Amino acid sequence: MKNVAETLKVECTCGKRVLVPRHWAGKRARCPKCKQPIEVPSLPASGNTNPLAALAEGEAVLRVVPVEEPRESAHSAISDTITPRGAGPKCPSCGQHAAPGAKICVQCGVDLKTGRSIQMRDDAHLDAAYINAERVIRPLSFLCFFGFYPIASEAFGTRKPWVARGVALLTVCISVWFMAAYLYSPTKDSKLALWMLWSGDLDARIELQSEIAELEKQLRESGELGNNEELQAALTELRSMEVGEFRWYQPLTCAFLHADLLHLAGNMLFLMIFGSRVNMLIGNVLTVICYVLLAYAAGLAHDVASRDEPLAPMLGASGAVMGLAGMYLVLFPVAKVHMAVWWRWGLAALFKLHMNIFPMRGFWVVLFYIAFDVVYTYFGIQDNVAHWAHLGGFIGGVALAAALLFARVVNARGNDLFSVALGTWAWNLIGKPNAKRMSIW
Repeated sequence: MKNVAETLKVECTCGKRVLVPRHWAGKRARCPKCKQPIEVPSLPASGNTNPLAALAEGEAVLRVVPVEEPRESAHSAISDTITPRGAGPKCPSCGQHAAPGAKICVQCGVDLKTGRSIQMRDDAHLDAAYINAERVIRPLSFLCFFGFYPIASEAFGTRKPWVARGVALLTVCISVWFMAAYLYSPTKDSKLALWMLWSGDLDARIELQSEIAELEKQLRESGELGNNEELQAALTELRSMEVGEFRWYQPLTCAFLHADLLHLAGNMLFLMIFGSRVNMLIGNVLTVICYVLLAYAAGLAHDVASRDEPLAPMLGASGAVMGLAGMYLVLFPVAKVHMAVWWRWGLAALFKLHMNIFPMRGFWVVLFYIAFDVVYTYFGIQDNVAHWAHLGGFIGGVALAAALLFARVVNARGNDLFSVALGTWAWNLIGKPNAKRMSIW
């Protein structure tokens, strides 16, 4: 039984009647049924000035109206600072009081002292990843004496990465078929060649076409168009170079082609480590859209950067994959990525293998790999790698992830770059990490 001398009975608009402490008269409370903010009015004026008598007469059964917005008055400002008796610290995100001694708001998942969201991770698969990595690295180290590659990520997501898995499977199938049908075929099919991204000097392309036309004219005039095998071979070689013509679909189709199995394996590894985690957070529909946009960003960046270079094709998914890595950098900068490094000694050490697997923060891993592209492009080092495609995809990925956060289309639950760097200051950009917004996102 409640002591009537210490409580007031109030009724919300939803019909719920509750008892509140008598000293809450004139303050704001929250209905336990409909969760609406309500005001507990002061004791009503009565002919009987004894409040206990008023309670006995039933005059304390008050009709209260939910308050849509807090009053800007001195009394309401003071009441906001009053902590209900027996309550813990107030959450800076949702404004609710936690239990005494609590350090984390269960509803919002933020630190009650700093306002920063707690970091969420998925590490249930790490044991299997370590075992599988060791099984693969031991035989692989005989072919590749040194390696430094990611094997797993702890970034948290709630969806199945069907798109990342589907893109990886489709890329493997198309790449293997393309290598057999075109790259390793003695006769080059010009239609298959157009699947690659062709870029280079436009003047050189025009000069090549005029050279072909002049050679064909000479062969026709001499009557040796089909008899002179040497000239015919030269004409065939020139025509094989003529396929270098930009088509609108090439930035996307070239992302499904690879030059060799090592090239294919490296890109698919990065796609599954970084791309699948992005997929698990943003969903499958957004992943399809983002992958297409990133492939075009990488391809167009390479095409613009190579306008003054000799005519040449480009193929590979590394540009689009680096775009997903750029999104990973924005969405999961401090999530741990587990790296495997190995080196196998030569004959003097009886080919002994040294291998180590260790975790690193995600932003260090992504910046480590993109730094190579920055250095190579800055110093103009030629190594048959499309570094501008990597940079174009990476910049596009960073921009896409930031746009999704600012538009509040995705919620990284405090794991994103802005929340980690700015804390509560990031809430003006991407919103508070409270439970209501999580359900909307």
